[in-house]
Amino acid sequence: MNRVRSFFLTEAEECLRILAKELDAPTPDVRRAHGAARLLRGSAQMARYGAVADRAAGLERGLKPVARGHAPWTAELAGAARRDVAALASMVGAVRSGGLEADSTTELAMSAEQSSGDVVPIEELEYAGERALERALELRGPLEDAIVAEQPVGPLLEELFGLVRLGMR
Repeated sequence: MNRVRSFFLTEAEECLRILAKELDAPTPDVRRAHGAARLLRGSAQMARYGAVADRAAGLERGLKPVARGHAPWTAELAGAARRDVAALASMVGAVRSGGLEADSTTELAMSAEQSSGDVVPIEELEYAGERALERALELRGPLEDAIVAEQPVGPLLEELFGLVRLGMR
């Protein structure tokens, strides 16, 4: 097992432990859960597990309004968060067993970046061209959910327009 993957697995398991503990608590510390989701997303991005990063980012977005005190903790949000954590646990298990590999397109982009000496923002490595547009389409559900729940949609719109820009390259 390479060092990046090993570090990711250690960090991911700790994040999942925190998330499970908080989401099972009668009064969860949503700020702590949000921080764990954010850390898991970042770790997955650095290790180039895009599917894990995407799922963790969705959980992070869902918890953010509550963590910042802009929305209440509801049974619906708790259920959605628990489903996300279960899916993330399954994905991390797949990484551990070798059933989920790092993204090859990102690996190629990283190799190109290292050989050119230029620094490229991580967002451009994660998404470009058709993949960026596919990710933009995936935001429809979370955007609709945020509108219905009267949650802030600014971050989702920023991501959407950034993805469109990356898709046009």
